[in-house]
Amino acid sequence: MCKRSILTIIAVAILALAIGPVQAATVTVPNGSFEEIYKPGSTTITADIGDGWTNGVGPDTPMESGQTAAYSDGTTGTVVDVPGWINTPGWPPSYAWPVGCGSIAGQNPTPDGVYYYTVNGGGWGNGQGGTIVSAESLGNVTGGVYTLSMIARGVDTPPATPVVLELLADGVALTPASSVDPVLSDDWQDFSRTYDAASLAGHIGESLTIQLGVGSDAIGAQSLFDLVTLDFESGDPTLPDVDAGPDMITWSGQKVELDPNVVNNDVTPLTYLWSAAPAAGVVFGPNAYIEAPTVTITKPALILTSISINNAGFETPVLADGAATSTPPAWTDGYYNVAEPGVWVVGDAETGAYNPVAGADYNGVAPEGKNVMYATSGVGFDRGMSQVLSAKLEANTQYILSVLVGNPFLFNGSTAAGNYRIELLAGGVLLKSDTGASPANDKTWKTASLTYDSGAGPVQLGQALAIRLVAVNFTNGKGVDFDDVKLTAEGPAPDPYVVTLTLSVNNEGSPPEKAVIDKLAIDVYDDACLAAKAAGLGPDNPGDFDGDCITDGNDLAELAAKWLTGDALTVPIPKP
Repeated sequence: MCKRSILTIIAVAILALAIGPVQAATVTVPNGSFEEIYKPGSTTITADIGDGWTNGVGPDTPMESGQTAAYSDGTTGTVVDVPGWINTPGWPPSYAWPVGCGSIAGQNPTPDGVYYYTVNGGGWGNGQGGTIVSAESLGNVTGGVYTLSMIARGVDTPPATPVVLELLADGVALTPASSVDPVLSDDWQDFSRTYDAASLAGHIGESLTIQLGVGSDAIGAQSLFDLVTLDFESGDPTLPDVDAGPDMITWSGQKVELDPNVVNNDVTPLTYLWSAAPAAGVVFGPNAYIEAPTVTITKPALILTSISINNAGFETPVLADGAATSTPPAWTDGYYNVAEPGVWVVGDAETGAYNPVAGADYNGVAPEGKNVMYATSGVGFDRGMSQVLSAKLEANTQYILSVLVGNPFLFNGSTAAGNYRIELLAGGVLLKSDTGASPANDKTWKTASLTYDSGAGPVQLGQALAIRLVAVNFTNGKGVDFDDVKLTAEGPAPDPYVVTLTLSVNNEGSPPEKAVIDKLAIDVYDDACLAAKAAGLGPDNPGDFDGDCITDGNDLAELAAKWLTGDALTVPIPKP
């Protein structure tokens, strides 16, 4: 399961002298992907920690209490070696752990291998946060440019912060020239720090190490870190200077002349690539591979968006195989009494989330992630869970709610489950529901869905949307399971419709990751008149009665209709 990396540091300074003034190289970060885990004292017998987690990193790292690791020699144990990293000296252990303030774990999907480093925040009882540092020096500081990168994602809302990613020289954090720090979400994102000559001044020859994790006074739930890399470019910087041009205002279907400013800096011929987000309806002319193309953007009538649902797959909290919780974060349990079908009562619903175990329901495999939600039916009651979303009900919008529905067949005594119901609400008022039979057994999951069209003037316009997942009135104790909740909205494109253009400029023959990029935003309106008004350029024309930015026969007709219509008083009136 574990991968092994070559623990080699490239002699970048020697390469720079031998090959030319500017050379890129990679400083290998030992165990930068956290895939190397071994039986203590060995570098060949690997350790598989399964769905468990460690208390810290480094040699002789204990597993969480009650957990064991499986070694590749067929034995098991409660201690592993995590090479390449150590717990930051002086940082107190988390919870009641003997050592460590973060974990190596593998319960969540990662783009790189199986394992990652994870730290909890104050929201999960670990306000001190936690960080790790390189176990040994990565080499000495050399003149040039270093780029330190990693990927990170959050678990639950909000994730654990502040994020720490630092390059240390003799144990002291260097000041980066620039940083990339996106807002943590439930998607893996790139974080980076770039260190130039000014950052390295006074530190040449000092020992390099890396520190990462979550800083002290941590807030939020949990954050995950993976794929730590360190790149180096020697010599004088010779990358081009790139300015994509000013932000623009235009209208749908109008050609825009782009005006970037790119300075070559006497390097080899440059290559250009323009891209757009969203890309639909965007055309570069004559193509996207020249420095200054034109761009024509056709504003779509409708756009499809995915509405954020917290803990949509019930993956928080992390649960061991066969374990369950009655309180998955972001969801609230409740029920309907069939005698009062429109009244949702919060609490006491016999619902929660669990991680199916091999040999039992679904043979231990969830359709998405590891956990699923369960709702237990009862005579006279519809039981389930609910979540109020941050999204509000919009007009002229079509909403599609979809959920996977399962029958925990063995739990149900190898019999049928009750019916399910999924509901979409706004302001606590039911908009649409879908009721149906659960699958006959646990061999398949069923996709339940509903579609709701809000129309031009919905009564609950602007009120918060909500979702409810319910096991319908049935035999006491029969379960219905849910997973992978999704909600999309297709509605009118906003005015303005904002398109971001990215200009990527590279030295001919260099890899794409070395490109210099810059961006500009274009606000696209329905027509030229709206664009002019948005820019504050609409003329103060008293003759434009209909406000269409032109004085024409329509305005004359409107004037004629009001001709000799007076607003003067005809008799005295009391003073207001």
